[in-house]
Amino acid sequence: MTVTADELHDLLEKQRQLEVRVASALDATLKNTESKIVKVLLHSIIMDSLKHADILEAMKDLAGGYVLSHVEKYEVKKGIEKHIADEKEMVDKIGELISKVENSQIKNMLTQIKSEEDRHHETLNQLYSMLDKMGDFSEEEWWDYFNRWANFST
Repeated sequence: MTVTADELHDLLEKQRQLEVRVASALDATLKNTESKIVKVLLHSIIMDSLKHADILEAMKDLAGGYVLSHVEKYEVKKGIEKHIADEKEMVDKIGELISKVENSQIKNMLTQIKSEEDRHHETLNQLYSMLDKMGDFSEEEWWDYFNRWANFST
């Protein structure tokens, strides 16, 4: 069955609202525990649900032909410059920490965090470069990039 553009928009919006509702309910559960391990696990699921909601919102924009205005592009690019430097600092600092830790379980977890920070840094650099080319990107190129970027493993 094929859906119209309006129906697709509505279906994506309903799914987005569900993701937000579930994240909110989990957040209430998270606030009722003192266990840091349980908090990390619940927070991870909450963040994934919020990420899914953002992905659904972005799909609505892409399907509707909207990407970024010129004013937004300028502001986002300016902000990303700072975040690239911040991510680089986090990558460097966690690398130093890893080199000092001997406990293999802690070292493994820190290494996984560093791997995510490396990915974040790379993504920010790619996005920064893409902002200059935005007007030249086809809708298909946006979908290709978005599919590569929307990492569902974290």
